Amino acid sequence: MYVLSLLGIVFASFLAFKDIYLELQNAQKTLAAQGPEVQTKALEKLQVENKQLKADLNSTNNQLSALLASMKPRRLTPEERDKFAAALASHDGQQFGVISVRAIPSCHECMAYVDDIVNTINSVPTWAAHGSGNYLIKVDFSGVGIGMKDTRTPPAGVHVLADALKAAGLQFTIETRDVLAPDKFVLDVGNKP
Repeated sequence: MYVLSLLGIVFASFLAFKDIYLELQNAQKTLAAQGPEVQTKALEKLQVENKQLKADLNSTNNQLSALLASMKPRRLTPEERDKFAAALASHDGQQFGVISVRAIPSCHECMAYVDDIVNTINSVPTWAAHGSGNYLIKVDFSGVGIGMKDTRTPPAGVHVLADALKAAGLQFTIETRDVLAPDKFVLDVGNKP
């Protein structure tokens, strides 16, 4: 879908610029046969059209940049990994057990993001995590969510994990997961928002 949108933007821009180029060629031939007053008015008109073309081109470039950015897969940057790991390192992770980081298995981008998160958690001494696919995550879930049975009484590790995600500048939500034991929590990765 994104590729079709990208192709549509590029194709529409090409057609618009092709038409304008042909119009400018015809105008140039016509102007050569006109007097100075007609040439001055035509030049002013072309300057206005040129200004509009530049604005249209700028808008198209912005749309293209936004589309390309939205297509880029989520990955933890080195800075995000460092901040995430540093926030976890200030706590003893053994008391929280192994953190389960899950995603919809058919979402390859989600699973790659899970790997980044798991590798970062496992890089911190006393912390452990494992990644897996989970078909129980709703297909329409997007973003990252810390799941627990009762959000009113979160397990101890939730605050630490939430603080680490915040330190890394990663957005997340708090989710209810009825299937979990009261003392367990998971980190779910959904579709890219």
